[in-house]
Amino acid sequence: MSSASATTCLIAALSLATPAAGWIGEFHSFPAAHTLVRASGRHALPTLARASIRMLDIPASHLAYHLDLPASHLTSHLDLPVSHLTSLLGLPASHLASHLDSPHLIVPATHLVAVASDVSAVQSAFVAYGHYLGFILAIVCLTVERLTVKPAMSMEEEKTLAVADSFYGIASLLIVGTGYLRVTAYGKGWEFYQHEPIFWIKLTLLAVAGAASFFPTVKIIQRSVKQREMGDVPITPMSEKLAARMTSIINAELLAFASIPLAATLMARGVAYAEWLPWELGAAPVVLALGGLGFKYVKEALDWREEGSEP
Repeated sequence: MSSASATTCLIAALSLATPAAGWIGEFHSFPAAHTLVRASGRHALPTLARASIRMLDIPASHLAYHLDLPASHLTSHLDLPVSHLTSLLGLPASHLASHLDSPHLIVPATHLVAVASDVSAVQSAFVAYGHYLGFILAIVCLTVERLTVKPAMSMEEEKTLAVADSFYGIASLLIVGTGYLRVTAYGKGWEFYQHEPIFWIKLTLLAVAGAASFFPTVKIIQRSVKQREMGDVPITPMSEKLAARMTSIINAELLAFASIPLAATLMARGVAYAEWLPWELGAAPVVLALGGLGFKYVKEALDWREEGSEP
């Protein structure tokens, strides 16, 4: 069951179990699954308390605080001994014992700060870091390629071009991998992104950049293979025609990457969000861009002929 579905089930169950169902708020310093539910009543919530921690993936201290239940009520319905609950909450047993008959389990502010750095939040931070790192690395690699490619490059410049393109491929994989994790596990959730047109525009820009990169990559690989076969003997210098074509394509890639941050900031704020938009409609341009343009650029690279060369 997805975290979104689990949250919905919990909210519905709470509204049935308590006559005065509370409010639902999202604490944006936590991952999307950390939706905290508060119920003003003190009715028995036997399975809900356990299911809440499992489905919402929230620390027990947050559950106790936002359900507004006495600590003794929480321990009895979690089927946990007091000693185990104290380890979950990270609080001294004496502190918990003093609140067993209190209507609130009071958690020190310092503990709340520590809880905010739970495992899920740390994982989310590392995934986001990897996503940004991949984007920066891709821009750096494309810039190196743009500054290096020219007619009649030296052997060292050819090697630099090949290394930059290799790291560009790694950066692309990092962007795609961490992007997938952010959409499905650590971001706003698939339920949000699938109805956000700008999300699909962002992916289309990424697809265009990826498809366009096939031409330079194929030509760089071809020239690297030829150079390896020739050993220390330089291969035929890159022509002005090929250098100009690669330069124009790399410029297009840089333009696409420069547009992605704007799309990302608009997307994150829900601009143009459309509940009616089916994901299939949003994904269509992405598939067409990656498949259609990818085929075009690979075919162009494989069929490339220099002026005066044999067909």
